[in-house]
Amino acid sequence: MIDNPRLLPVWELLGSTRQEYAQARPWKATRMSRAAYETHILDMPHEQLAEFRLVNQAERLVREIFQVAG
Repeated sequence: MIDNPRLLPVWELLGSTRQEYAQARPWKATRMSRAAYETHILDMPHEQLAEFRLVNQAERLVREIFQVAG
């Protein structure tokens, strides 16, 4: 577990690459500014961030599987 999540960039906390994070623009879906969104993410409990990372990894694996199969 990460001792101090504020030492990492937000995209790493969410399990994304910088490029994926920039393209997805998750702060737009929340209608927040990027700074407000990132502050909110940094204030989340470790368990919630771990859940986001798992979901992100699963989505990435599904994309890779269907990209190879297709």
